[in-house]
Amino acid sequence: MKPFTRLILTAALFVLAACGRSTSLPNPQPGPSPTRTAGQQDIFLPFMNQSEYKTATVPMAYPAPGVPGKPRAAAFHRSGQTFITWTERSDLNGEVYRVYRSNNLINRNGLDRAQFLAQVGKNSARVWANYRVEEGVGTPRLAERMILEDNGAQIPDGTGALVWTLAPEDFGGAASGAGYYAVTVTPPGGQEVFSSDYVVGPLEEAVTDPEPVEITRSPGIKAGPGGHFFLQYMDLRHWNPTFHAPNATNQFFGIDPEREDFSNDLAYTYDYSIFEPTPELCGGEVPDPLPVMIFLHGARNNRYGAPSKYIYPHCAYGVYPIDESETWYFGFARAHDFRTNTPVEPGDVIENFTERRVLRILADLMRKPPGPAVDPQRVYLFGHSMGGTGSLAFAQRYPNIFAAIYSGQPVTYFEATPGIQEPWPELLAMRWGAQALNLPIAISAPNGWADHLQKYNGVGVYDWEDLRAAFNPAAKPDRGGDEMVPFGIDHGTIDDAVLFPSQGQPVYPPLLASPRAWAGGITEAEHEWSNFGFPLPAMASVEDVPFWGLRVIRDETVPGLSLLSSNNPEPPTEPVTYNQTILWSPSWNAWDGAPVDEPGEWRMSFCAIDAEAVADGSP
Repeated sequence: MKPFTRLILTAALFVLAACGRSTSLPNPQPGPSPTRTAGQQDIFLPFMNQSEYKTATVPMAYPAPGVPGKPRAAAFHRSGQTFITWTERSDLNGEVYRVYRSNNLINRNGLDRAQFLAQVGKNSARVWANYRVEEGVGTPRLAERMILEDNGAQIPDGTGALVWTLAPEDFGGAASGAGYYAVTVTPPGGQEVFSSDYVVGPLEEAVTDPEPVEITRSPGIKAGPGGHFFLQYMDLRHWNPTFHAPNATNQFFGIDPEREDFSNDLAYTYDYSIFEPTPELCGGEVPDPLPVMIFLHGARNNRYGAPSKYIYPHCAYGVYPIDESETWYFGFARAHDFRTNTPVEPGDVIENFTERRVLRILADLMRKPPGPAVDPQRVYLFGHSMGGTGSLAFAQRYPNIFAAIYSGQPVTYFEATPGIQEPWPELLAMRWGAQALNLPIAISAPNGWADHLQKYNGVGVYDWEDLRAAFNPAAKPDRGGDEMVPFGIDHGTIDDAVLFPSQGQPVYPPLLASPRAWAGGITEAEHEWSNFGFPLPAMASVEDVPFWGLRVIRDETVPGLSLLSSNNPEPPTEPVTYNQTILWSPSWNAWDGAPVDEPGEWRMSFCAIDAEAVADGSP
């Protein structure tokens, strides 16, 4: 590295000159906060079979495997959710179970006045979204069946289950109350059967943020010390439980395609992993608080193995969500019944279910960490391929959460590119509907983290997921004034999975003109992870630990640099780097003092690496 020269801020132009004092600019005042839109409607109802049933009162006196004693239903309440279980009919095949709730005792005559919650089939405690495929056979990653209590046992075969998330409407607008539950059974072609043995209550319940269930600590999957594994049960009111349910063509779970009936399977239970650093990784003592590193994996047709192979040896919480069925970390249709194997229809909405689930994992870690507290100023995210796509999307959307992000070889455009054959249009049409529909999006997140994005609800999903357009002020929606997370990005010219002519080359011209804190690189690489190869110099790896040794913080001003004179402004056709010749003085590497960002004054020191350069810039 050659001696630095100082970058002097003059009006809206950064000019590299000899080292001297940094100058100041008036600090622009923030604009008004975006208006928040109305909340979501219940989305689970379209998947419920609301057909009329004739009801008979028939005792359910039958044995069930794995459930001792008298057949019955049971329930308990935990952290805003009620867990209902019942003995299944071992003498039937193809029966369905219907679950009801009421604030009053439920009897046969009052069943029609109770709130209908869900209809499920046999094996409703099966955790479908927890499956991976090994040689065409579905194998559970962590648990085959639901686990309802921390470090508890799996629900045994022969027991059905439903998890219901409470809301004020369950209590007539109140925040708590007593609830009753009833479970009925309907044999194939028969009548709905009610039994008082399958009524539970009263049960004291309350509306609160649900907590995940920790299912085991350091199990035998080569996790090593510090491994924590969780199941999260999504709110059925605001989830499409058919997307990850099996269907006749879904081989992601290694399911026999000849199986006849999928119509009552639901999937709303998801697993994830968190690794707590050992003292050895932290130089002898684990600090409090800890940073967080979230890893987004790539697309592998649900062949995801134990998360331990992805562990990065850093002094931080390592968080590993799974994007089953590959939604590219955004989401899927709100009302479509994916069990029918039919196209997503006009009038549907594409909801950020997967994005929201990843953010829920982080929110739960922050409020109830398994070890030291989380440092909210040092939350980072990275990924490669599909994970790089999700990483770039998070960088564009959540500067209020993440301090820095790295995106390796991301897909940046999901629509068909003329003259180029790619799988993305067909794959994403199965999740988001046809490109011609361009169905509207709906965005939400825990902790109000998506409040600033509410103004984009209703934008077409293919417009929203055009990650190149977010850097182009002429595109729709216009996101030119949005803050974004500082990030690094790279692509390979001979990548045979994420094709460079359609996915890599077109994203860099709008990036070069965009006033963002970013850096990138093009290499003559195939489809491979660069190991954080092209970060902003001020956020480079220190001793192989990215983001300046995990010391980059979120709430510190960063410069938006565009049209840096050392960058090649032409669309890239060969290996090249971007924004690798400029360094500023941040608080975590304050070689000329930390930045100043106060009302009326913004001040930062810059240096050029190797040669003088000029750049447009903005605070």
